[in-house]
Amino acid sequence: MKLAAFLKMKPGKTMPRALRSFLHTKIFLVMKLTAFLLLVTFLQVSAKGYSQRINLAVKNAPLEKVFKEIEKQSGYSFWYKNELLQKAGKITVDLRNVSLDEAVKLCLENQDLTYAIVDHVIVIKLRDDGKEATPPPTKQV
Repeated sequence: MKLAAFLKMKPGKTMPRALRSFLHTKIFLVMKLTAFLLLVTFLQVSAKGYSQRINLAVKNAPLEKVFKEIEKQSGYSFWYKNELLQKAGKITVDLRNVSLDEAVKLCLENQDLTYAIVDHVIVIKLRDDGKEATPPPTKQV
């Protein structure tokens, strides 16, 4: 029985078993395909969020200017005390396709500052004496 004939059936009549099986199979296949496409889409969005790449070339620039450019490229915000950046010297960096973590690390390389990433905020703080320049591992959510 064709689908058109089924749609014209009188009330009270049941659908033939073969047609019912065919429709269930088609619906199930469409549902599986939709679920697969949603999964692939979500994984792609997730991968982009964790793989921020930074390109930046500055000469003798204040840290505040460099941080503003990193904010534009990454979507992450910086949080710091203005006094910290005023005491910091100007930097020269040439970053090509580096991760966000590596970019901030290189910007603070010869400074008395360190950082931590909390959610989508990069917190800049004064480095404690006796500790190494790299920050502790941070959890990204």
